[in-house]
Amino acid sequence: MNQVTLRPHQTKTVKAMLYHKKGQVIVPTGGGKTMCMISDAINEFTRTNISQTIVVVAPRKLLAQQLCWLLYTSDAADEGLGVELGG
Repeated sequence: MNQVTLRPHQTKTVKAMLYHKKGQVIVPTGGGKTMCMISDAINEFTRTNISQTIVVVAPRKLLAQQLCWLLYTSDAADEGLGVELGG
């Protein structure tokens, strides 16, 4: 499996999310906002060791496909993350 590699602006965002309970990320379409959120969720889940659920609603089919590919080809499954598709 592969780990997800974040771009520099995403890494900066995820680090900021560790220290702040709320904020906003302003990045153009395709800039990786969803990846920031998923990385933060992985960090939170592994840090707290509490069973949690997060729901990601992908507004576009392509984004949903990318997220599924990411979760199936990364270490996310090792962190207890999975995908459930709906219609």
